[in-house]
Amino acid sequence: MKAVCAFVLAFVGVSLLVVAVMRARQDRGEGVKVWFYDERSGRLYAEAGDVVPPEKDRVRAVVVAPAADGRQQERKIAYLEMFGPPLKKVLESIRVAHRARTAYAGNIPARNSLFFRTNALVRRVGETNWVMADSAEGRKIMTEWRAWRGRDGQPWEVSVP
Repeated sequence: MKAVCAFVLAFVGVSLLVVAVMRARQDRGEGVKVWFYDERSGRLYAEAGDVVPPEKDRVRAVVVAPAADGRQQERKIAYLEMFGPPLKKVLESIRVAHRARTAYAGNIPARNSLFFRTNALVRRVGETNWVMADSAEGRKIMTEWRAWRGRDGQPWEVSVP
């Protein structure tokens, strides 16, 4: 009987530890993944959601797939996104504070804020020119995938890793 109680207590203890570690990882953004695209290799890969694209050849990718049909093999890149130096600096500072579990003292720009939109650049895969997300062409690039349809006519939705 004592052995069973000891086993149950040990199991509960280990289970609580696993849950605590998983929560801590999620709190640091490690549980949230987003798509990135390596332009040199043409490879799509997942990274933590708080990673700021490090260089020109590796950029964020907005990936979409037909809605609710389970055909992830049909996913494709809707557009690529990179950040200008002012936005990149702010996002990196937020990431550092978050990882250190301290409050970020600066202003956090909303994704739809003018600061974010004018410091984010977008383009289609295969094109060479980046355009400001807040421009007419940028808005077109970021929304044109919404008209795409799957084989059965279903709309596409953003795909997460």
